[in-house]
Amino acid sequence: MNLITRTNIILAGLFFFALQLMASQVSTVIERLAQYETTTGAARTDAANHLMALFLQEELLDEPLNFPAATPADSLNQQVWYWASEYFYAHQDYQQALLFGEQALPLCRNTEMEANCLSLLSLIQFRLAHYQLAADYAKQCYKLDEQTGDPDLMSSSLNTLAGIYIGANQPQEAEKYILKGIELSKEADNPA
Repeated sequence: MNLITRTNIILAGLFFFALQLMASQVSTVIERLAQYETTTGAARTDAANHLMALFLQEELLDEPLNFPAATPADSLNQQVWYWASEYFYAHQDYQQALLFGEQALPLCRNTEMEANCLSLLSLIQFRLAHYQLAADYAKQCYKLDEQTGDPDLMSSSLNTLAGIYIGANQPQEAEKYILKGIELSKEADNPA
């Protein structure tokens, strides 16, 4: 057996192992979500905290997120469903990501969280090739970003819109968003 063949066998084995590990992690998240959905009270809060620990391990969260026992049910649901949507988006299960994102959106109580959820939903719809829905969510996100007056956030939303219209093969529409996005990124001193 030559070196190239051995290397290919090793790489195939590592790839298969990585797929099994990922499937195991997804299975654990699905089990924890089911546990969350079927419990109440303190057990539900514990289940939410276990999910957040998994999401931290998956590096979806930058820092630990723990809910106190007195967390209102709507707030708990919003956070669990939003982060579940992020999780499934990261694992390219866009239907599950959409389901959880749509459940989280009406529960968003502040502008920043609502904008984050709208942005995520626009990306999910883009991945599903639902360009008009993706653009609708991105435009709603942009309106919220405009309210903050933050040129960096507005630029990001406009760049998302430009990408959606490029994906939808509408370059003229994309151009107007990208040009305004570039203008705002200069204002924010963010050339990237």
